Amino acid sequence: MVKKEGEFNKINIDEIISSIKYQEKPLKSAEGFFEEGVTLYNKQEYEKAKLSFASALCLDWENSRYHYYLGSSFFENKNWDSAKQHLEKTISLQPDYLEAQKLLQEIKSKLKSSEQPPKI
Repeated sequence: MVKKEGEFNKINIDEIISSIKYQEKPLKSAEGFFEEGVTLYNKQEYEKAKLSFASALCLDWENSRYHYYLGSSFFENKNWDSAKQHLEKTISLQPDYLEAQKLLQEIKSKLKSSEQPPKI
């Protein structure tokens, strides 16, 4: 049987599988995603940081720091509603989180001023 270029057979698949090296280090933990996000956040790469913080939250939804930093990233991108949502969650998880309280107050102020009609 003649094999055309690009076709696989059982032997090819077995060779491919046996040549795969398994990843020696474990998959990234919630804290690993969070640390990656903080690094990106400090570089002002807020969009990338949001992905890392969101990944951390997928693994640990009840972590107030993760919510705070995700909310802060939304804040930096002027996405007030999403920032507010995560900062409120931060405070519900940790009521004494002062940075979250301050940032949430600033967001509420911005939202309130955007609702008021311009003065003539």
